[in-house]
Amino acid sequence: MWTAMLGTVVLATGAFAQGDDRSAKMLAALDRDKNGDVSLEEYVAPIKSRVALMDKNKDGQANAAEIGVAFKKGETDPGVVKFLQRFDLNKDGGVTVTEAEEYRAQRFDVLDANDDGKLAVDELAAGAGRTADKSDKSKPSSQ
Repeated sequence: MWTAMLGTVVLATGAFAQGDDRSAKMLAALDRDKNGDVSLEEYVAPIKSRVALMDKNKDGQANAAEIGVAFKKGETDPGVVKFLQRFDLNKDGGVTVTEAEEYRAQRFDVLDANDDGKLAVDELAAGAGRTADKSDKSKPSSQ
């Protein structure tokens, strides 16, 4: 289960979300209420629980060593470094649940091209390479 959820988290960041098939799988994994789209709460929930689980010493943040263990890699592994670069918003060397939630909320806003408060499969697919700059939003035809 850990691997499946961690894979969902990585996919949902846009790191691997390319093409309709992967986007459809990501939507299915995140769409907890099975209504065909992903709410902000659904988009944020997996990373919140993962960061809390990564924080093995329960100091309120997951550091590089703890993230490395969770990824089954060393703390200097490029994936661990990239995770920290994305989610460690205050650049103190660790990721709190709040930081992870904030990053994902910002990412959700970028992906939500039609600003309807939910993500459809076409928004997930179109947003795979999109930056955090809201002005970089293209407008897919999602309703």
